[in-house]
Amino acid sequence: MTINKIKIGARIYSIKKIKFDKPSDNEEIQGYIDYDQSLIAINDSLSQDAEEEALIHEILHAVIDRKNIEILTRKCDIEELVENIVTYLTPRMHSFLKDNPDFLESIKK
Repeated sequence: MTINKIKIGARIYSIKKIKFDKPSDNEEIQGYIDYDQSLIAINDSLSQDAEEEALIHEILHAVIDRKNIEILTRKCDIEELVENIVTYLTPRMHSFLKDNPDFLESIKK
Protein backbone atom coordinates (compact mmCIF):
# COMPACT_ATOMS: atom_id res chain seq x y z
CA MET A 1 0.00 0.00 0.00
CA THR A 2 1.62 3.22 -1.13
CA ILE A 3 -0.97 5.73 -0.01
CA ASN A 4 -0.54 7.24 3.47
CA LYS A 5 -3.23 9.96 3.58
CA ILE A 6 -6.72 10.30 2.17
CA LYS A 7 -9.35 13.00 2.27
CA ILE A 8 -12.91 12.00 3.13
CA GLY A 9 -15.34 14.88 3.27
CA ALA A 10 -13.63 17.71 5.14
CA ARG A 11 -11.28 15.43 7.07
CA ILE A 12 -7.84 14.09 6.15
CA TYR A 13 -7.09 10.62 7.52
CA SER A 14 -3.63 9.16 8.03
CA ILE A 15 -3.27 5.55 6.96
CA LYS A 16 -0.91 3.39 8.95
CA LYS A 17 0.00 -0.27 8.90
CA ILE A 18 0.02 -1.54 12.47
CA LYS A 19 0.85 -4.87 14.10
CA PHE A 20 -2.34 -6.06 15.76
CA ASP A 21 -2.36 -8.39 18.73
CA LYS A 22 -4.08 -11.69 18.04
CA PRO A 23 -7.51 -11.59 19.75
CA SER A 24 -8.43 -14.39 22.12
CA ASP A 25 -11.25 -15.56 19.83
CA ASN A 26 -8.62 -16.09 17.11
CA GLU A 27 -10.45 -13.85 14.63
CA GLU A 28 -7.99 -11.59 12.86
CA ILE A 29 -8.74 -7.86 12.92
CA GLN A 30 -8.00 -6.42 9.50
CA GLY A 31 -8.35 -2.74 10.28
CA TYR A 32 -10.16 -0.01 12.14
CA ILE A 33 -10.93 3.69 11.90
CA ASP A 34 -10.29 6.13 14.73
CA TYR A 35 -12.44 9.19 14.02
CA ASP A 36 -10.97 11.21 16.91
CA GLN A 37 -7.40 10.72 15.68
CA SER A 38 -8.32 10.86 11.95
CA LEU A 39 -6.55 7.52 11.55
CA ILE A 40 -7.19 4.42 9.51
CA ALA A 41 -5.15 1.50 10.84
CA ILE A 42 -4.56 -1.59 8.70
CA ASN A 43 -3.16 -4.88 9.97
CA ASP A 44 0.42 -5.18 8.72
CA SER A 45 0.22 -8.98 8.35
CA LEU A 46 -2.33 -8.95 5.51
CA SER A 47 -1.70 -9.84 1.89
CA GLN A 48 -1.80 -6.91 -0.53
CA ASP A 49 -5.35 -7.75 -1.70
CA ALA A 50 -6.62 -8.17 1.86
CA GLU A 51 -4.89 -4.93 2.87
CA GLU A 52 -6.59 -3.04 0.01
CA GLU A 53 -9.96 -4.56 0.88
CA ALA A 54 -9.52 -3.58 4.53
CA LEU A 55 -8.66 -0.02 3.50
CA ILE A 56 -11.74 0.20 1.27
CA HIS A 57 -13.84 -1.22 4.12
CA GLU A 58 -12.61 1.48 6.53
CA ILE A 59 -13.04 4.21 3.90
CA LEU A 60 -16.67 3.17 3.50
CA HIS A 61 -17.13 3.49 7.27
CA ALA A 62 -15.93 7.08 7.00
CA VAL A 63 -18.04 7.82 3.91
CA ILE A 64 -21.26 6.41 5.34
CA ASP A 65 -22.82 8.51 8.05
CA ARG A 66 -24.81 6.21 10.34
CA LYS A 67 -27.60 8.76 10.88
CA ASN A 68 -28.19 9.05 7.16
CA ILE A 69 -28.13 5.28 6.70
CA GLU A 70 -30.89 4.97 9.28
CA ILE A 71 -33.00 7.33 7.16
CA LEU A 72 -32.12 5.45 3.97
CA THR A 73 -33.05 2.07 5.43
CA ARG A 74 -36.47 3.09 6.68
CA LYS A 75 -39.26 0.70 5.77
CA CYS A 76 -39.05 0.16 2.03
CA ASP A 77 -38.80 -2.71 -0.40
CA ILE A 78 -35.39 -4.05 -1.41
CA GLU A 79 -35.30 -2.25 -4.75
CA GLU A 80 -35.97 1.11 -3.10
CA LEU A 81 -33.41 0.34 -0.39
CA VAL A 82 -30.72 -0.45 -2.97
CA GLU A 83 -31.56 2.69 -4.93
CA ASN A 84 -31.46 4.82 -1.76
CA ILE A 85 -28.02 3.47 -0.79
CA VAL A 86 -26.57 3.85 -4.29
CA THR A 87 -27.99 7.38 -4.57
CA TYR A 88 -26.50 8.26 -1.18
CA LEU A 89 -23.06 6.82 -1.97
CA THR A 90 -22.68 8.16 -5.52
CA PRO A 91 -21.79 11.81 -4.75
CA ARG A 92 -19.74 10.83 -1.71
CA MET A 93 -17.65 8.32 -3.66
CA HIS A 94 -17.34 10.82 -6.52
CA SER A 95 -15.96 13.41 -4.10
CA PHE A 96 -13.69 10.84 -2.49
CA LEU A 97 -12.20 9.81 -5.84
CA LYS A 98 -11.76 13.44 -6.97
CA ASP A 99 -10.16 14.38 -3.64
CA ASN A 100 -7.81 11.37 -3.78
CA PRO A 101 -6.70 11.01 -7.41
CA ASP A 102 -3.86 8.63 -6.50
CA PHE A 103 -6.11 6.19 -4.64
CA LEU A 104 -7.12 4.02 -7.61
CA GLU A 105 -3.57 4.02 -8.94
CA SER A 106 -2.28 2.85 -5.57
CA ILE A 107 -4.47 -0.27 -5.58
CA LYS A 108 -3.66 -1.16 -9.18
CA LYS A 109 -0.04 -1.92 -8.29
